[in-house]
Amino acid sequence: MREIMLDIETLGTSDNALITTISMVQFDLETGEVGSQIELALNWEEQEKNGGIIDAGTVRWWMQQADVAIKAMVNLPTYSVERVIVEIEEWIEAIFGEKVNDVKVWGNGVTFDNTIVRNLYTRHGATFPIPYWGDTDVRTLLALCPTKVKKEVEFVGTQHKGIDDCLYQIKYCTLANQIIKGNK
Repeated sequence: MREIMLDIETLGTSDNALITTISMVQFDLETGEVGSQIELALNWEEQEKNGGIIDAGTVRWWMQQADVAIKAMVNLPTYSVERVIVEIEEWIEAIFGEKVNDVKVWGNGVTFDNTIVRNLYTRHGATFPIPYWGDTDVRTLLALCPTKVKKEVEFVGTQHKGIDDCLYQIKYCTLANQIIKGNK
């Protein structure tokens, strides 16, 4: 399993948006098999002091979401950005060791999830452990697929809870990959 599905929840849409949670699931794109998972909530005040941006439109959008989604986001224990960075680095190291150059990080738009996480690292004086060439885009994969695979896969769990979103994205990306390769 050389892939990670990344999902973040934010309070903005800019490339320096404040991140509320980061979720990652190790998986195999060919089979859909999932491995290790991590989900961490980040300190908001610390991010604001270091350039994390909150926008009113996103806050209004969150206010329209189901209570269960909001509670899933705010009820996680919150950690300093430094601790989150260390936890993610240790998680990646434990799974992939020195082979991080071969890992693909799938984000729902490499200019959203992946970029925002990389910018968080930069704002806090760190470097994301997987090189930029590992950034891979869920939306591009779906655009290449001749069918609407998201409609064929049932969402299980709570929408906008990072791990649940990751698991759903893995299911429909695996299906899209199989269709594109002619295996479905």
